[in-house]
Amino acid sequence: MQKGYGQYCPIAKWAEIFAERWTPLIIRNLHVGAHTFGEIAAGCPRISTTLLVQRLQGLERAGVIERRPNGGGRGSLYYLTPAGQELVDVALQLGNWGARWLELAPEDYDPFVVLWAWKMHVSLERLPQARIVIGFDLRDRPRLHELWDEVIASQQWSEGNMTRRFEAAWSAWNGLGAVVFSGWAGAALAALEFAGVSGETVLVPSNTFMATPLAVLHAGGRVAFVDCNREDLCMSFADFERAVHEHRPRAAMLVHIGGHIAFDSDRIAELCRAEGIFLIEDCAHAHGAGWARDGGATRRPGTWGDAGVWSFYATKTISAGEGGMLVSRHDDLLEFARAFRNYGKPDYVQTGLNFRLSEFTAALGLVQVERMEEIVAWKNAVARERLDPRYDARLRLPDGMVSGLYKYIVFEPVERSTGKVYDQPCHRILGHPDHLPNTDWVASGHWCVPLYYRPAPVTP
Repeated sequence: MQKGYGQYCPIAKWAEIFAERWTPLIIRNLHVGAHTFGEIAAGCPRISTTLLVQRLQGLERAGVIERRPNGGGRGSLYYLTPAGQELVDVALQLGNWGARWLELAPEDYDPFVVLWAWKMHVSLERLPQARIVIGFDLRDRPRLHELWDEVIASQQWSEGNMTRRFEAAWSAWNGLGAVVFSGWAGAALAALEFAGVSGETVLVPSNTFMATPLAVLHAGGRVAFVDCNREDLCMSFADFERAVHEHRPRAAMLVHIGGHIAFDSDRIAELCRAEGIFLIEDCAHAHGAGWARDGGATRRPGTWGDAGVWSFYATKTISAGEGGMLVSRHDDLLEFARAFRNYGKPDYVQTGLNFRLSEFTAALGLVQVERMEEIVAWKNAVARERLDPRYDARLRLPDGMVSGLYKYIVFEPVERSTGKVYDQPCHRILGHPDHLPNTDWVASGHWCVPLYYRPAPVTP
């Protein structure tokens, strides 16, 4: 600690401890769960090792922190004492003051600190057991900062120009009108609400993430499960046709699993049109996918049905951390969706809620869309050159189809597998008695080979 102020004043005594450079940030780091020396240092990337040692020693002498043994690990663990915990409130109030009265400059944006903060705040027990890699390309850092500066200058941090630009970029790639949401769930609920599924049956594949049937249930619908094909893991037309005649559904959700387009999309969409079934495509895995046949134009996921819903969650081929998108050829659905994501404003005819996306996240999504073709091309090149020769028992695509390769799927055990796409069928999780033999086989009969985009290194 520096020499004291020599004043008989509580504020002066407090300042002797807390007003030193880096001390408030050290308190912040401890508060968010940084306990090792390395974790604390990662949240203060410009502090020297010597100075951090001095600050920690001073805080320990002042009774603000305490050291504990690190079990079988190296070094010590640092924790706030009760006195230190009370200082957290002071730090948070100072942060609120800074957010209100101080302006951030471009040089204040450090993606490594952002990633550190994500790591400290993420709930690890809620993540899949397989490894998660976010392939943000640091070549896009200047572009992202430029867009964030535009957002700050606009003084509109929600429902602004960046949201419209993200929607326009996705629409240009997908070929349909687009409405952005804060997540996949908001987009799915908007489509289901528009379809009027409350009290009606909705056909859903069992080989999907639980979000798909849960969205139907939250919209008031009844779920009827459909079996999948073994060759593409997606909904089987044969079983779908059976389910249509048995259940007379109001809507159906066709899920594109693993990054490719469901092989039976044409026949399922044709039957839905003939029977008046509202078809929603769950495209949460299908970024960058396309299907061009007989020399024709490339068709994108989401264009077979009445609506397509996308996710930009942290694990996806392109990611904004969170986010969703609804696409449709129906102008009335797009108008409905825009109102639904904002409580039904302006007339509140729709019973929507807050599914808005912040302008900062929209900027990240825009950058990722601009990089998507390169990411998908990179993953496909690695798959063709390195993986295909090693895995003969792999999922094989029809001619003209390109997968975004959210997953590289094989039908043989893999020692370093990232696990299954899904290893628990939804009908079993929800206790439905359905007999879905292909779905049960797929749950245990496929594996995923690691395939993560590796951005090009940033050169000085």
